[in-house]
Amino acid sequence: MSQENVAVVRQALDALNGRDVDAFVARLDPDALADWSRAIGPERGVFRGHDEVVRFLHSWWGAFEESVFVVDEVIDAGDHVVTAFHGHQRGRGSGALVEGRGSVLVWSLRDATVVSATLYQTRHEALEAVGMQQPTGENEHLRAAGKHERRADFWESEGRTDKAQSERDRARAERRAAEAEERQGLQGGDTRAE
Repeated sequence: MSQENVAVVRQALDALNGRDVDAFVARLDPDALADWSRAIGPERGVFRGHDEVVRFLHSWWGAFEESVFVVDEVIDAGDHVVTAFHGHQRGRGSGALVEGRGSVLVWSLRDATVVSATLYQTRHEALEAVGMQQPTGENEHLRAAGKHERRADFWESEGRTDKAQSERDRARAERRAAEAEERQGLQGGDTRAE
């Protein structure tokens, strides 16, 4: 069952990153809880049920032209899936890039359906919440049990790789650099004396 839970979380994150509300809600229990009470920022709160979760998502997405969860680590914890991630956002209007620091989501599932997603600011808090202790070293006991995935493995079954993501990130950065250079050239052209 736990690998099925990891697959459900993968689908939910894909839906969030694609801003596909219907696909995301399809993975939620009707009374699902999104606990963002530990958030640092304006979207702090606890949201229950499809309607509140959808309003929360639209509010979040309204602030950003682009907002992506970049998964750094996945830990299969039976009825829970722990995903360490960082956010990558671009402000709507300003175009400002914001790289969120690492946070952790604990997804609780029942019958392959998300019943809650709780945000934690540290990996330690999240692991404690699911009854796991912070592993020593490089996660030896989790890796040995086959319950720990790094980002490349998390997306592997969907045909995604870190290399592909890196190429998209590099292309996006090159495009933005070219746009910034073009803007600077236009500004420079406007300020020259004739």
